[in-house]
Amino acid sequence: MPKLYACIISADAKDELLSIAHQFSARIETLEDGVLFDVGGLERLIGKPDQIAQNILEHLKTNNISGNVAVASTVDTAILLARQKKGVNHTIATPDEFQKLPLRDLGIANDSIGIFNELGIHNIEELRQIPADDLINRYGQDFQKVLDVIGQNDRGFLTPNIKESNVAWKYELDFAVDDFEQ
Repeated sequence: MPKLYACIISADAKDELLSIAHQFSARIETLEDGVLFDVGGLERLIGKPDQIAQNILEHLKTNNISGNVAVASTVDTAILLARQKKGVNHTIATPDEFQKLPLRDLGIANDSIGIFNELGIHNIEELRQIPADDLINRYGQDFQKVLDVIGQNDRGFLTPNIKESNVAWKYELDFAVDDFEQ
């Protein structure tokens, strides 16, 4: 079963975003501008990734929260897609939009982006046309991280950072001890 991650980017209250995320997953990571959570396995309950995203968006609308939703097979893709349309009230980013993302969203240095712009390379789809070996030879081994993101090879991972607010301990024994002499 493929991994799926959902990301909600919103300027609204974090508590409401967390409550929505908890309705879909127990594995949640808070981001500075939203939440990221694991929605793998929901295909059987809800449907395809776009249906999962639509369901999350409906929860946002019901709670009167503006935000962008993206569901993707990698953590980095979900975050990049959800951050793409900041300021829009309610949107769903589709994986097809990933190829059209501008290079500045990938964390490439400004001087390198300037070179790519001069060469007529402005988005991920155009950058994928260049052989990976040529890019690594030109920009170094660190550029492999960018290539993994554009190739949607999952290098990032979800690190749950939500702390439980209450802890309970059950001190009753499963079976009563009748004989203390042993």
